[in-house]
Amino acid sequence: MGFTFYGDLLGISGYYKLSPRIAKDKLNEFYNTVFRSLSDYCRGNDDVCVHMFSDSLLFYGNDPKSGLEQLHRVYVKLLHKGLLLRGGMVSEKLNFQVRTELQNFEKQLPGDDTLARAVGLEST
Repeated sequence: MGFTFYGDLLGISGYYKLSPRIAKDKLNEFYNTVFRSLSDYCRGNDDVCVHMFSDSLLFYGNDPKSGLEQLHRVYVKLLHKGLLLRGGMVSEKLNFQVRTELQNFEKQLPGDDTLARAVGLEST
């Protein structure tokens, strides 16, 4: 069946208004916390993928129950650090169409509406 989760941090734009340094520190904490929370799981599960960009997290794989358990750990750790992640999970694993790429130019066009559904759910 699979799953796809998309989430982003709440309040990052407000941190940038206060101070770019504070925003960078918050993002750094976000990246480090998610990495520490999911790295062992990713090493042990070749079917999962994590992409982080800006203040966003994209996490997808084959086992929704296990993925949800891992996300629970991420959420708890982020909450303890005062970081709030808003997100949504949908059924089906995200897949990308095969495209011609260069070493420094990736094209990741989703093969279906899975990512759009996850992003749409995240904003609710």
